[in-house]
Amino acid sequence: MAVIFQAMLDATKPEADNESAEAILERDRAKGWIFATAGVTATDFVTICDLAGVESTQVRHFAHQVIHTGEATFIRRKINAILNHS
Repeated sequence: MAVIFQAMLDATKPEADNESAEAILERDRAKGWIFATAGVTATDFVTICDLAGVESTQVRHFAHQVIHTGEATFIRRKINAILNHS
């Protein structure tokens, strides 16, 4: 789950005017990993979800909702709280 949570944090990191190219790349990579539907990246995502005991399609659906509904700040706080209590 930590791998999925970290990808969600990376994918939802707010954009900043002065952010580095590396920060932009990491956000794009995380989104690519979550939303890829073919190839090694998609297989890796499905495998990680299987190992975590969650359905990959539901994780993708949730990620899409978070990224496109303005809930990213709230969800980021929740994920950070979970990761910091492990």
